[in-house]
Amino acid sequence: TVNEAETVKVGKKMQLSASVTLKGTEIANQDMTWTVSGNKSTSTTIDANGLLTVGADEPFETILTIYAESQEMAGLRMYKTITVKPLDFEDIPSVTAGSTTTVTIDGVEWYVLVKDNGKALLWAKEIIGTQQFDTSSNIWRDSSLRTYLNGDWLESTTVLKEKAVETDITTRSQINATDWITTQDKVFLLSEADLFGTFDGTATSDARDYTYGTSQLVTDVNMRKCDTTIDPEYWLRSPRGSQYSVAYCYASTGDISNVGAARSWHGVRPALWVNLAG
Repeated sequence: TVNEAETVKVGKKMQLSASVTLKGTEIANQDMTWTVSGNKSTSTTIDANGLLTVGADEPFETILTIYAESQEMAGLRMYKTITVKPLDFEDIPSVTAGSTTTVTIDGVEWYVLVKDNGKALLWAKEIIGTQQFDTSSNIWRDSSLRTYLNGDWLESTTVLKEKAVETDITTRSQINATDWITTQDKVFLLSEADLFGTFDGTATSDARDYTYGTSQLVTDVNMRKCDTTIDPEYWLRSPRGSQYSVAYCYASTGDISNVGAARSWHGVRPALWVNLAG
C-alpha cells in the first residue's frame, strides 16, 4: 500500500509512505527504494525516505508515477500516480514577491509583484484577451478599457471579484503635463514606469508615475515578455508619444513603444491588489 495523496502543487514537497504486509501483518523490514517517473523537470526528485520534491518548472497537469519497492522482498513494487497542480490563491503568502513563480486564480496565471500589509499586487503572466484602449482618449481615467476591466471582466471572475481591493492609481494626464489624475480602481494596467522606470522615455523617480514605490516593479525582461499567440503587444496605462497615444509593450521582446489609443486593439495584462485576509 502507498498513502492516498492524489495531487501535489508545483514547487512543493510531499512526504510519501508505504508499507508491506504479509497475510495482513506488516513485515519487520519496511525499508523501501523510491523512484519517480513521468516528470518533465530534472528538479522533480524523490529521496530515499520517500520525500517528493516537485520542481518549480514542472508543467501543470504532469502525472508523476511514484514507485516504492520493498528492499526485503525484491521485485515487490507498488506505485501510485500523483498529478501536479498549480499554486493558487492560498499559496500567495509563500511566494517570493517579484519572482517568476506564479499562482493560478480564476483560470489565469499571476505573478506576485508585491506583498504589503496583508495585500498582494498581482499581474497577469499572459495576455488574457484584446481590447481597444478607447475610441478617442489616451487618458486611463476615461478609457473604455478601464471600464471593461473594473466591470465585465472583474464580474466574470469568482475569487478575484471578492478579493480585489479598490486602490488609488495615479497616471499623468498627458505626456507634456506636470499633473496626475487619480482614479480608484480594483483592476488596472501597469504603467510605463512600472516596467521601465521611465515616463515617455525619460527616467522618473516621482512616485506618482509608479503603482507602488518609486522604482520598477518588473525588472526581469522575461516577465515583461509573454506569449504572442493572442496578440503581439499589450497595453500599459501611460500616455506616451503624443496626446493621442498610449504606451504598449512588445510581448516577444519586452520593449516599449506607443500607438494611438483608438487605432487598434491590443492585448491586456491586468493588475490588481488583493486582500489576503479573510
